[in-house]
Amino acid sequence: MFKLAIFDLDNTVLNQDKRLPKKTLQSIRKLKAQGVKITIATGRNFEMAKPFALELGAENLIACNNGGLLHDLKTGEILKEKLIEPDALIDAIDVAEKHAITYVIYTASGVHLPAHQTRFDVYHEWNRMFPESPLEISEVTDTNQLKALKAYKVLYVIDEPQLLDKMRDQLAKHPALSVTKSSDTYLDIMPVGTDKKNALEYFLATFNVKENEVIAFGDNDNDAELLNAIPFSFAMQNGTINAKEAASYITRLDANHAGVAEVLENLNSYLG
Repeated sequence: MFKLAIFDLDNTVLNQDKRLPKKTLQSIRKLKAQGVKITIATGRNFEMAKPFALELGAENLIACNNGGLLHDLKTGEILKEKLIEPDALIDAIDVAEKHAITYVIYTASGVHLPAHQTRFDVYHEWNRMFPESPLEISEVTDTNQLKALKAYKVLYVIDEPQLLDKMRDQLAKHPALSVTKSSDTYLDIMPVGTDKKNALEYFLATFNVKENEVIAFGDNDNDAELLNAIPFSFAMQNGTINAKEAASYITRLDANHAGVAEVLENLNSYLG
């Protein structure tokens, strides 16, 4: 029935510990063995998506930065990209600095962080855990250097829900930016018009499939456009309200209990 399966990573196929449950891995590999093409649409950058995409047996084409970047999985080549306009990047950085928000700039050469922040350990730990997919980490002392970058995404890390919502609402009014939540504490700021639905359109053309031949899974607001665009979409039990309202179905189990695997093993009971 399906020719293509699209999976989000964090809190969808990966559990809260950023691990890929064995049951989930087996179910997706089984799907691939049945002739279904596997691909990834994630808010992560390429380096931090690559190991999981390879383990899942994804096709060469995967979408990163919420569809703002399309990569060849084997070569790392950028197939399609969209950069934040220079003035919009400056605005996003100025807002973060004004409100003392932790932020990260994503570029083709890795991640760039102001030297006064403390998030470096996350990325250094990644390089320790996944030396086969190293991430270039740039510590910048001059904010003007950050403002001059060719950026694909700005990630805000905000632990306070009210502040996160305030920043989302404020930046959503910017004419050159798209803003979405990708976790309870992450706000993804990208070029206007960037979302996973755009990646879907590229997938459909590349893999020569129709919307009703696709199954997709996601959990957060950054998955909503994709989930709403196809008839066979699943929001995770642990998903946000926006994701669940956009999806056709909701998984019975959450990501920590291999909810994706439960669906793939019991598709008939979901689809009727």
